Amino acid sequence: MSESPIVSFIVSAYCNPRALNLCLGSIDLQTSQDFEVIVTDNSRGPAAVAQQKITEQYGPRFRYMNTGAVARDCYESANFGAGQASGEYLCFPSDDGYYAPRFLELMLRHGSLYDLIYCDCIWDGRGYGAGEELIHLVTEPRRGKIDKGGFLVARDAFIKAGRFLGPYGIDRAEDGRLIEHLVANGCRHRKVDITGWIHN
Repeated sequence: MSESPIVSFIVSAYCNPRALNLCLGSIDLQTSQDFEVIVTDNSRGPAAVAQQKITEQYGPRFRYMNTGAVARDCYESANFGAGQASGEYLCFPSDDGYYAPRFLELMLRHGSLYDLIYCDCIWDGRGYGAGEELIHLVTEPRRGKIDKGGFLVARDAFIKAGRFLGPYGIDRAEDGRLIEHLVANGCRHRKVDITGWIHN
């Protein structure tokens, strides 16, 4: 791995150690290994202790930060993690999701000339008011059609955009709001034709 990794995965975590372990395992198994991982955990108490131990078992590229005292939601903790990241690109998985092993390899192979790279994903409908369905999200660069775990954004572009822009409670679509802002301001973007991210 190079001194500064190509990608920083900033994993939002909250009181879900088993899911976090699956998410981190899927990152650890990526065929492209030029990355770092920063877990930003809003948990307190025993869950935080468990999640720190899980993170540390993956080795020195995986860092744990408890953001419960400084962040109200996953977007604020992601902003905090981004400030600690050294990757050229940032990726923002949630702890209740996981990646196909070639996600990073294919995203970088087909999108490395762009500031924003995104792909399709699978949503578990139970979390999106769609009953028991698995939803194949055909991703577009707009609100309601993109998931924060399914895109890479250049760190410089993310910082210039002002990071995730507002509190989670507005419309639960801070990822889409960010993407719309980036595209409206001329960000070079490309969709990679894979389904690489599963969000439960």
